[in-house]
Amino acid sequence: MNLRSVTFRRPAALAVIAGVVLALLWWKFAWEPQGAELSSARRDQQQESANLYTAGQKLGHLKHLAAIAPKLSALDQKLAAVLSASMAVLSSSAGGAAAASFWSRALSLGAMAARCLRWPSFWPAV
Repeated sequence: MNLRSVTFRRPAALAVIAGVVLALLWWKFAWEPQGAELSSARRDQQQESANLYTAGQKLGHLKHLAAIAPKLSALDQKLAAVLSASMAVLSSSAGGAAAASFWSRALSLGAMAARCLRWPSFWPAV
């Protein structure tokens, strides 16, 4: 009886070892590459989702700018009118042409800065 149990244990141990080796080979060649592909696809999906969110924010901002563009152009016209009136006052004041020239340059730089901060004409209308 002792001899019989000894011979039975060796094939069972070999079968267990063979099963473990097969499981490790399956893990290495079948499951691990698939897991890497799934991880890569998940990472790509998250990146595309973030890009879509950013594009939606930009689109919303451009729509907002398109909605307020008439107000900004009206403000630009008011600024131009104020600048021309200011230039008329400066040229007729006691400072003469030198002061008018200085303030003319300063106000025109201010007007250019205001135009740069408003809706740029090269942006597409949304």
